[in-house]
Amino acid sequence: MVTDYIDIPRKKRILKAWKRGTIMPDYEKMYAILCAAASDALDALPETAENAAGRALLQAALDEAEEMYIDAEE
Repeated sequence: MVTDYIDIPRKKRILKAWKRGTIMPDYEKMYAILCAAASDALDALPETAENAAGRALLQAALDEAEEMYIDAEE
């Protein structure tokens, strides 16, 4: 669930450490978390006319991110 990924104090500590250069961001993990959250959001949004535009944007972003990820591995 999306709320599982939210921990503001921890995010602030990580951001400060990253800015100091003491940690390298794990882009693969960030990609996985973000894509899982977007996928969860798509699953939670009913397929109605009111949600069509938002669902299309999320799906297009997921598709583009997946293509970029696959292309980067080649």
